[in-house]
Amino acid sequence: MPERYLTPEEAASRLRVNPRTVRRWLRTRKLKGLKVGKLWRVKEADLEDLLLTPNEVAARLAISPKTVRAWLRAGKLRGVRVGGLWRLSETDVEGFLRRSEVGPQSSNNDPRRGI
Repeated sequence: MPERYLTPEEAASRLRVNPRTVRRWLRTRKLKGLKVGKLWRVKEADLEDLLLTPNEVAARLAISPKTVRAWLRAGKLRGVRVGGLWRLSETDVEGFLRRSEVGPQSSNNDPRRGI
C-alpha cells in the first residue's frame, strides 16, 4: 500500500491547528516532513506519530498523567502544545525511556563487600 502524503493544510485540519503552526513545526523539525520544491508534505504515518496524549503515555507507562505533564513542563520529555493541549510522538517517548534506563549493578563492584 503506497504511503499517503498530506499538505500542511490537511495536517493542520487533522491536528486542529493553523496551517502556519504546522509549517513552523516542519521548519523547526518538531514534525517530520519533506520539502518538494517549495512545498511541504507530511507522511500520514508521521502525523499519527505526533498524536499521543499525556493520558495515553501515562497508561503505557503505568504512571499518573500528572507525572507526564510535569515531565513535559520540566523539559524532561519532549512534546508540542496543540491548541493548549500536549501531544507527544512515539519516538520522543521511546527516546525518553532509553535515556532513563538503569542497568543492573555488577556484584563484584559492590563497595560494601570490601573485596
